[in-house]
Amino acid sequence: MNEDEMLGLFVQESRDHLATLEADLLALESDAGDADRLNRVFRAVHTVKGTAGFFGFAAITSLAHVMESVLALVRDGRMAATPALVTDLLAATDRLRTMVADPRQAATIPSAAELAALQALLHLEPAVAAAPAARSVPTSLHAFRFDPELIRAALREGHHFYVVQLRLQADIEAAGQTPLHYLREIASVGTLIDTALDLGSVGGLEDDTPTDLVCSILFATPMEPDLLLGAFGIPASQLAQTSSEFFHDWLRSQPTLVPRTSPPAATAPHPRPDETVRLPTRLLDELTQLVGELAQGRDHLLLLAAEPGTPAELNAAVQSLATVATGLQHALTRARCQPVGDLFGRFPRLLHDLGRKLGKDIRLETSGDDLPLDRALLAGLTDPLTHLIRNSADHGIESPAERRRLGKPAVGVVCLRATLEDGTLEVEVRDDGRGLDLARITAKAIERELVSPHQAAGLSPAEVRQLIFAPGLSTAPEVSDVSGRGVGMDVVKTDIGQLGGQINLDSAPGEGTVVTIRLPVRQPRLQLEPARAA
Repeated sequence: MNEDEMLGLFVQESRDHLATLEADLLALESDAGDADRLNRVFRAVHTVKGTAGFFGFAAITSLAHVMESVLALVRDGRMAATPALVTDLLAATDRLRTMVADPRQAATIPSAAELAALQALLHLEPAVAAAPAARSVPTSLHAFRFDPELIRAALREGHHFYVVQLRLQADIEAAGQTPLHYLREIASVGTLIDTALDLGSVGGLEDDTPTDLVCSILFATPMEPDLLLGAFGIPASQLAQTSSEFFHDWLRSQPTLVPRTSPPAATAPHPRPDETVRLPTRLLDELTQLVGELAQGRDHLLLLAAEPGTPAELNAAVQSLATVATGLQHALTRARCQPVGDLFGRFPRLLHDLGRKLGKDIRLETSGDDLPLDRALLAGLTDPLTHLIRNSADHGIESPAERRRLGKPAVGVVCLRATLEDGTLEVEVRDDGRGLDLARITAKAIERELVSPHQAAGLSPAEVRQLIFAPGLSTAPEVSDVSGRGVGMDVVKTDIGQLGGQINLDSAPGEGTVVTIRLPVRQPRLQLEPARAA
């Protein structure tokens, strides 16, 4: 595996971690005491930091490190996950995402504002004067940078400390794995503290000399050496245990990280991260074609096996092959799908940012997140749903003061719902806002010469609502970076039409608006059941 391939894996996995991080941070804003979620957030940042350190991307590592320091205090109950803190962490997540997109240029991307905002929350309390001096650092640990918070947590939990050495070719590539796979494995059984790459003997990742590249990893885990050797499949010579006493002494000589403010929360063990593999759509298309051809061959064999005089052994072998081919078809169909939640998961951040910009409190509720749909269909729905949700936030949901005056809860609600029945996908966007102002829509349509005053007088409420899909019509009082340019609902209708669907809109004054999208869902062009022998 060359450097570009390794970096590609790093970029893709880091993007996945940051997407999860963003969703969990938004959820923490409403449930700051969720210990499992706090652990997931911490682990996501820590993994990005660890893998960036493996490649030597210091700018990414530095920003992730200060995020990790803040999150460690939140996880340990020494700092509160306030809305202001979540906003700062989201801003840092955005900056990390930009850096990760082009990691070789990460050092040129300004991150001083995000670093300063988070560092302002932290304070280092000097070490106690009477504390003994730390022992000299063992030679085996010279290459590593120690994180006091990670080491403090590991010592508190009674973990052992190890250094494992992995050779890129002999240990990793020979096993058909990647360096990131091993980092994930280590993170799943303990705490990754730091990584070090020995580039001295090879001159760099691009060097094609036969010398093998060695990666050293410092980590803490409750597991004993024998279990680790079995788990990682390496000889005992590549695993060294480091005395916990050294870290006890070293820690006593270090300043303690404390928040400038305080509060509560509980902690829980880190959950094991889900294992996932990403495949390009092009490869899935190739597999679909090949499996389709396999299905045709399967059906032909079944017909031949049904001929009189076919040996029983051959008939049984053909039936077994048919079963395997059908199972492969089902598996590929699932591989082409993603849960609707992957699409819905984009929108909590959108509403969070829009709410802050517009001075509104808005909550997103979703249902049908587990519904599996073809990736292409989900991609086609992204832009239409984004526009509909922006409309709900800007035009539909009232300000907190207005909602209270109307006897509504101060927090507005936008609901996303997906259902699939009889081959038809229905996606509903519903808000509990002010509803459509039919008089204003009519006036704007007349102003834009979309209808004449005489025609407008004869329109039913349902027909007036449909005018919202006319090109150039907007009821926004002024143009802003959120809305008001008259470009949107007509494009939404066009996009849904290109997917073969229909869009309907209903609204009641003071109660809200419901937009319903209906789309035919076509099964992949694969025969899902084997042909039956005659």
